[in-house]
Amino acid sequence: HPYLSPDELNQRFGPLAEFLSKQIDRKIVIRVGRSYQEHIDATGKNLIDIAYVGPLPYVKMVRKYGQKPLLVCQETKGRTSFRGAVLVREADNAQSLKDLGEGNFAFVDKNSTMGFLVPVYMLLSENPEMLQKARYQFLQSHENVVLGVLAGDFKAGAVKEEISELFLGKGLRELTKTIPVPEHLFVASSHLSSETVNDLRSAFLLLNLP
Repeated sequence: HPYLSPDELNQRFGPLAEFLSKQIDRKIVIRVGRSYQEHIDATGKNLIDIAYVGPLPYVKMVRKYGQKPLLVCQETKGRTSFRGAVLVREADNAQSLKDLGEGNFAFVDKNSTMGFLVPVYMLLSENPEMLQKARYQFLQSHENVVLGVLAGDFKAGAVKEEISELFLGKGLRELTKTIPVPEHLFVASSHLSSETVNDLRSAFLLLNLP
């Protein structure tokens, strides 16, 4: 799913694709979805052999298309959960979501876990006025949200904590963090043989060996 630019995603996932290719002796190429929804549909329709999906897209995909073989859950810094953050400019005086006043809000995509679902839940309880239609926008990627807040086009924006950490002290700060939720998953196409699925699981597990 296109949570970052295609160039950034190819750089991040290139080594993994190369490693898996060697382990199963089959060429693996990276495919970046045109949108979150397109990626959900392509995964559900078995147009992708190995799919990297977030918690919310996974739930939507299963509801519409049914279960896919689970390969592995992502683990980051020893955790199988992750968090998001709401960013504001460093000079902003807001100390909580309630303090955002008359500003507008930047989301990633309606199918993004930390770029929409979880922060919406927080806003509903702390500042529901921010969810009036004219006061928020979908910017399609976490990078765009960061740039939108940094440029002053938006009062605040929601991104994955992993992305927010890259920009802290560079004109932005975290207003608040989200609760942790289960991490992203790698799933396989239902059309892959059970032998290939098991080979892929074994290959992924090798990444955790010391």
